[in-house]
Amino acid sequence: MDLRRGGLDYQQEDYGIGFASTQTDEFRAMNPNAMVPVLVDGDFVFRESNSICRYLARKAGRDDLLPTEPQACANVERWMDWQATEFNNAWRYVFPALARKNPAYNDQNAIAAGIEEWNYRISIVEQQLQRTGAWAADDTFTLADVVLVCR
Repeated sequence: MDLRRGGLDYQQEDYGIGFASTQTDEFRAMNPNAMVPVLVDGDFVFRESNSICRYLARKAGRDDLLPTEPQACANVERWMDWQATEFNNAWRYVFPALARKNPAYNDQNAIAAGIEEWNYRISIVEQQLQRTGAWAADDTFTLADVVLVCR
């Protein structure tokens, strides 16, 4: 999401695999889960990627990404919540097993079950995109599309 369009300046600091460690006391003070992303906005320290997306869209006045009208907003947030709870869980075992080749994730049954679950969740997204013509929440690009694609 190009936040500069919304007038927000930012500085990116890279943490996680291949970058600065999230396993330090300093980082855990920002996020006790030792996970990225973390947003620091002045004295406000915030975590959880979808919540960060909502915060930044609102701060930048991007009602095209997160509508102010309650039903349209609920529709976007429904897909964001589904992504965080259902979609992400489908690949939690498979990703470290196949993409990262982590030897701790070598249970072939768990990998097969994860692939099956992932394919099912992808079919839900595909059906929605067929209904709308291109976008997750409705007929325009929103935060729902951002979070689904960034996974």
